[in-house]
Amino acid sequence: MAQVAIEINNKKYNIECDNGQEERVYQLAGYINERLNKISGAGAGTITTDSHLLTLTALVLADEIFELQDSLQQVSSSPQQPQATGVSGEDTELITQAVDHLRQRVEKLTKEMRLAA
Repeated sequence: MAQVAIEINNKKYNIECDNGQEERVYQLAGYINERLNKISGAGAGTITTDSHLLTLTALVLADEIFELQDSLQQVSSSPQQPQATGVSGEDTELITQAVDHLRQRVEKLTKEMRLAA
């Protein structure tokens, strides 16, 4: 297992990840931090704690994942859509698996951040 030090909301966290996944964890942390900063800037007066901000960020990220899953379901349930876009059923399945994998990683990282906080 590798360990990386990430920073989210000006706080440092040591996160374990599979060897070779370090850069991916940095990218994910950067994306989370970017979304968190946008949310913080948009609702600065209503966000009262770091936990509140992290919860709102997790909700926004989960919403993004759900929208992607809904889009993939529409693509996979429409018999004409894969032909029109050039996406095969096999590719759709791989995309669905990738989105599910990302959802699981976001959930895992969220849990780890809660434990570290």
